[in-house]
Amino acid sequence: ILEKYRDVIENVDVLQVDIDSADGPIVKALLERIKPLAVVVEIRDVVPFPFRYASLTTDTKGTALGGANLAYWMHELGLRQ
Repeated sequence: ILEKYRDVIENVDVLQVDIDSADGPIVKALLERIKPLAVVVEIRDVVPFPFRYASLTTDTKGTALGGANLAYWMHELGLRQ
């Protein structure tokens, strides 16, 4: 998908991802290809801070285990400053 729409995603100011499942890996993959000015993500509190948590699957079987928590985003997005 990223290759197919390469010309569209190269000029992104704001990246927002909220798919309630594998948000973390998808945002990481997108940030390897684009450099947005801002990133907007959902924070899940299923695993408390300071533990890092991100769902690696899209099959959460209807549970609240999708997405990623604050510690994960702080770590992943902090690496890109």
